[in-house]
Amino acid sequence: HHLAFDWDKGTVERKETVFLRDPDKKIPFPIVMEGSDTRYLTGSDLDVESIQPVADGFWIGEEFGPYLVKVTRDGKV
Repeated sequence: HHLAFDWDKGTVERKETVFLRDPDKKIPFPIVMEGSDTRYLTGSDLDVESIQPVADGFWIGEEFGPYLVKVTRDGKV
């Protein structure tokens, strides 16, 4: 989630939510949403240990493999 906090007002604004997905089947094991076209990734698929933002997306450090997963800004593996 991309959130904006206003500490003075005590409010939080949700600016953007990115859903991780693997439509090109790059994840090397079966996932929970295997039968869908979008193939959204869930907490049952990845055990995220770290997220590192980079210019064109994110690198996710994943414990199950362990794997490094490259994700675009819109959530596509």
